[in-house]
Amino acid sequence: MNELEIKIGLPPIYYSQDAKICTEAFYDKTKGLLGSPEQMQSLIAKSFNPDLAIVALINDRLIGVAGMAFKKRHFITPSRSIFIEQFGIFSGLIKHLIYRTFSIRPYEPEQLLLEAIAIEPNMRGLGIGTLLITELENYAQQNLLNSIRLEVINTNSKAKKLYERIGFKTTKVEHNFFLEKIVGISGISTMVKETQIS
Repeated sequence: MNELEIKIGLPPIYYSQDAKICTEAFYDKTKGLLGSPEQMQSLIAKSFNPDLAIVALINDRLIGVAGMAFKKRHFITPSRSIFIEQFGIFSGLIKHLIYRTFSIRPYEPEQLLLEAIAIEPNMRGLGIGTLLITELENYAQQNLLNSIRLEVINTNSKAKKLYERIGFKTTKVEHNFFLEKIVGISGISTMVKETQIS
């Protein structure tokens, strides 16, 4: 772990690796909304806002990423045209509408939203996620954002315990019938941590 680096920004050379890591982390949660794993990976690779990423590297190999949103900009923003290119007009429009409805989550103007955090499978459990979130907190403070918000699936108790351990508190639990039927998610907990703006 001596060669571990945490950096802000996602250089284009890592787009494919990042899309692969995100697909491995989130494919089961999407229940096929973004197609096959190969289709999902292709769609994500075309949809990054690279300056809204914090990455973990070991010897120039991408092993983890935290993607954020603030001031109406999002880390992953697949456009309608990308969905149509990937799935055809009819299916692409429907998938894009569902994606926009359930994936673009609300947050306060002076708040940073942690949209995604993904770690390479064989590097999980080594504290990399905590390091990424710590750098995310520093970034929020530097940009004078007063809190960090994230959402975690209710069944992901391991992630929820991690967030609680580093200071996040649950502020809302949401149960959505349509979300459960479409992607199989029974509920989402919103968690918030205040930043220390000097």
